[in-house]
Amino acid sequence: MRIAELRPRPDWVLSIVANDSRVGSFDVSPYLACEAFAELRDHSEFMKVVNGGYFVEWDCGADLSAPRAAASAGPATGPPIGCTWGARQAAVSSTAATCRRCR
Repeated sequence: MRIAELRPRPDWVLSIVANDSRVGSFDVSPYLACEAFAELRDHSEFMKVVNGGYFVEWDCGADLSAPRAAASAGPATGPPIGCTWGARQAAVSSTAATCRRCR
């Protein structure tokens, strides 16, 4: 799976569209307790996420693989990323996992 679109949201959630049209959200907030993601507690740093196609990465070196980030993605439904409709939030779910660096 490759990430086609990636948008950081103000609530430490990444909105993701995969190249196979799956749409999902990934909640990064549980990772913020991990030392590797500590710099992302600064909201301006979190917003600097880069789409690497098969991974997402931040300037501080924190990263997530595309399969982990898209684990909660489902079929494309609801309004597109960037839309403020509440319906989109009902159409996607978020997943929390343990940072592989802190296990």
